[in-house]
Amino acid sequence: MTETVLLEVELLKYTDGTWTEGSSSDLPEDGIIARIDYPQGYYSASLQLYNVVIAHMFAENENGHKAGEVEYFTNQDIDFRVDGMCVKLSGSSPVLIHWNDGTVKQNAPVPPAVSESISTLPKTGDNTPIAALVILMALSAVSVAAMNKRRMANR
Repeated sequence: MTETVLLEVELLKYTDGTWTEGSSSDLPEDGIIARIDYPQGYYSASLQLYNVVIAHMFAENENGHKAGEVEYFTNQDIDFRVDGMCVKLSGSSPVLIHWNDGTVKQNAPVPPAVSESISTLPKTGDNTPIAALVILMALSAVSVAAMNKRRMANR
């Protein structure tokens, strides 16, 4: 059995006894240790037996990485603790956790040695209907042309 979970990473900073939301400028150059809760129903001793791959996907330019780059972590890179998995991330972007439960002898995908760039732009969440805007622009151009033609005919 294979499972995958997508998580949004939120950077928090501890200042004067309270946690507040952090920003990219709060990231240390050498990255941050992120504790990722175990997926529901799993714990450290059991998940260590699985083939685990964590993919950290950069949604924006951070710490020398470009949007679209991915950094990978496998079992040997992950610190399996009682309260969660710890990895050193270079930013605060989405994290994908993939594992198999070992019932079928499978090997986790082998990540590339260095971060790789994705050839497409990251999804922005902008759902603007481009086709409708193009049609509206064309109708406007036709209207302007008709008004100019009428004005020239009336002279």
